[in-house]
Amino acid sequence: MTSSFDLYKKAKSKITCSDECPELDHVLAFDLVSVIYGTAQLKIRHFALLFLGYKFSDVQLKKKGVFSSMGNYGKRKDYYELWNYVNNQIKPQGLIDFNKESRCVVFRLSNFLSAYKAIKWLTEDLSWKSWLFLYVKTVFFLNVWSLLQNHKEVSVKSYLAFSSIHGLEALLTSCFKLRGVSTFSLQHGLYHIYKKEVPLDAISYENFISDYHFCWGQYTKDEFNEYGIEASRMIVGGYPRSVNRGSKPDTLDLSNCVVLLARANYNGSNLRLLKMLSDNLGKELNISLKLHPTLNLAEYELLAEKYGFEIIENDYTILETLSPDKYGFSISVNTAAYYESYIYYVPSLRYKDETFELGIDIDQDVFQSSEDLLFQVQRLKGLEPVTYWVERDKSLEYVIGLGLNNYEV
Repeated sequence: MTSSFDLYKKAKSKITCSDECPELDHVLAFDLVSVIYGTAQLKIRHFALLFLGYKFSDVQLKKKGVFSSMGNYGKRKDYYELWNYVNNQIKPQGLIDFNKESRCVVFRLSNFLSAYKAIKWLTEDLSWKSWLFLYVKTVFFLNVWSLLQNHKEVSVKSYLAFSSIHGLEALLTSCFKLRGVSTFSLQHGLYHIYKKEVPLDAISYENFISDYHFCWGQYTKDEFNEYGIEASRMIVGGYPRSVNRGSKPDTLDLSNCVVLLARANYNGSNLRLLKMLSDNLGKELNISLKLHPTLNLAEYELLAEKYGFEIIENDYTILETLSPDKYGFSISVNTAAYYESYIYYVPSLRYKDETFELGIDIDQDVFQSSEDLLFQVQRLKGLEPVTYWVERDKSLEYVIGLGLNNYEV
C-alpha cells in the first residue's frame, strides 16, 4: 500500500513550475501535504485569498543588512521566544511578522491562469475539494509573488526565515535566492529521519529550500546529512533560548509530575496515556497537563476533572512551565518538550505507542505499558542526581546544542 508521504511526493512532482516562480512546488508543499494527510480542508473564507496578498516595505528591502521573517503560524509565545532570541543575536535591519501584517487587495487575472497550469495534473491525486483548496492557495501565493516582484531594487544581504518549509516563508526564500541573497532558516522542534510510517513532519527535511539551516545540535545535522543534505548547508547554532537552569537538584521530588502532551494529530495517544496514568499513578501523584496549542481545551478540561488532574494555562510556554522548579519529573508524548524538560533538570519519561516514531533518547526512559511505567518511576526514585546529570548534559549538548550559541548570518 502506498504511504501518504509517497502520495504527497508523487503529487508534488506534478506541480509545474515556471520561470517566474521556479520553486512553486516548495512553496505549495506544506498545503499539499496537509490536504493529503487530512489536516487542512477547504472553507468558504479561503476564497477571499484569490483576491489578497501582502505588501512589502520598499524601505526595508533596500536596507543593506539582514531581513528576518515570522510566518503566519498563530501568535505562539514559544515560537516568538526562539525568533526573538535569534534576532537579538543577528540584529536584523528589516523584518516582517505575517501574524501582524494586514493583507491587501490584489486582482491579477494572469495568476488565476498560471495557478491552474501549475496544478492541473493534480486532479488525478486529489479530491475536487482538496484540489480547489490548493488552487486557491496557489493563486494567493502568486499574488504575493507578483507584489514582491514590483520591488526592483533589493539591497538585503541575507534573509532569515523562521521556517522556510512553510508557504509564505518558502516563497520569500525562493524570491531572495533569485536575487542572489543568502537564505537561512531556523529549527523550531527536534527533527529526525523517519524510518517507518512517515508523518507530514518529514517535510522538514524533504522540503529543504534555504541555502543554510540552523540546527539546534549536531544530532539534527547528522540526521539531515544522512538524508542527503550537504553538511556544508547546516550550521549548528545551539539551543535558541535564554536558559536559566538554576542549580542541579540534590534529590528528586517525584510527587509532582507535568505531562507534556502531543499535538492534535496524536490525540489518541494522549488519551491512552492519561487513562494509564489515572489507573496507575493518579492517587499517588499530583499530575498537571501541559496541552499542545492544537488540542481541544474543553475536551481536556473534562478529562482533567474526571481523573483529578490539573491543566496548566495555555499561555504558559514550556520554558515558563518548567523553570520554576515545581515539578520533579515529566511525562511526554511525541514532543520536543521532552528534551527541554531535561534542560531544567526535570527528568522525563516518554510514552510510546504504535502511532509514531521516537527520536533519539536522552536516557533509557521509554515506556509502553503500565508495567513499564511503574518500572520507570521506580528507576527515577533510585537515581543519584549528581552523576546522573553529568551524562544527561553531554547528551543535551549533542542533541539540542545546549550551551552553544552560533547564530551569524
